[in-house]
Amino acid sequence: MILYFEVHSFTQKIFHGNPAGVCPLDHWIDEKSMQRIAAENNLSETAFFVPKENHYEIRWFTPTVEVDLCGHATLATAFVLFDHLGYEGDAIVFESKSGELTVWKENDFLIIEGAGHTGVGSVLGFSNARVAKIADAPVVMVTGGGVGNVVDSAYMNLALFEKEQADVRAVLVNKIIPEKREKTLRYLELAFAKETFKVVGGFNYQPILANPTLRRISQVLDVPLHGNQEAAGQIAHHVQIGSAATQRVTELLKESSLVTVTSSRDELLVTLANMYNLPEYRYLLAGLVIPGVAKISAITQKILDNSGIPYMRTTRTTADVFNTITDDVSKLNAMDTQKINLIMELADKRFEFDALDSLLG
Repeated sequence: MILYFEVHSFTQKIFHGNPAGVCPLDHWIDEKSMQRIAAENNLSETAFFVPKENHYEIRWFTPTVEVDLCGHATLATAFVLFDHLGYEGDAIVFESKSGELTVWKENDFLIIEGAGHTGVGSVLGFSNARVAKIADAPVVMVTGGGVGNVVDSAYMNLALFEKEQADVRAVLVNKIIPEKREKTLRYLELAFAKETFKVVGGFNYQPILANPTLRRISQVLDVPLHGNQEAAGQIAHHVQIGSAATQRVTELLKESSLVTVTSSRDELLVTLANMYNLPEYRYLLAGLVIPGVAKISAITQKILDNSGIPYMRTTRTTADVFNTITDDVSKLNAMDTQKINLIMELADKRFEFDALDSLLG
């Protein structure tokens, strides 16, 4: 027998909120059976989960396909564990195809990530504005940078929040040009002076947060990352094509460079692998991408592997590799610890947490 719960997230009223199915399992059943259960109950998503050591594995199915992530079904699963299955901890960790997800039983705030703009989810009848109203959650609008752009964005999004009667209490500005920070915030406070919401600071523009990690590059190139796996979260600040002479390539290295070196450049590959193990040069090298159809020589391959330098091997051309990496829009995920730590550090410096606490409390 398989237990089945129907849980409505974001509400305290019956027949309201966002419904999801939840199926606790002792072990994974076949995918076809999970899909049939999801189709039979016909909710937008059904979550299946199994225990694994000190956490849980979780998967989500719509009535027709498996999906990589579902927020409200994850919250529903945590509710079942906390309130019906006797889970005694304060936090539950779920392992999923999209990475590690943690749900805490109690927090000061419930944060519903807005994914770009207020209307996200409208095609399904669940815009961010409606979710905020259903959850009775006060809203902080996070905008882009500038002055006019922030004002335009805030008022366009405010219209939908007002239609849904959601409670907007603050605007938080992102990507502020550092040297214009004080002037930008002062102008925005004047622009919104007659509104009920407040401007509560924001992040200065940080290009580093847009730069990809080695893990992300491995994903977009669809190739494995070899070498030092602990460096998977390393941010590549610069992408350099190693087409010049070996000496010149090393002279052009900047902090945390990802160097693209064709598979036939044995001398350059060996030089960079050796540099990676010299403390005074390690900070310059994030890793290597090695494109090309030519096979790496046996001795060079051994030196690469022994050095521990992170590298990715692909048969794509150098131009294709460079364009794929530079065209990618890097998204933050739970495994990007280096970026998350930087964001926390910046937040401590730039956010007015006391003001947010008084506005949202």
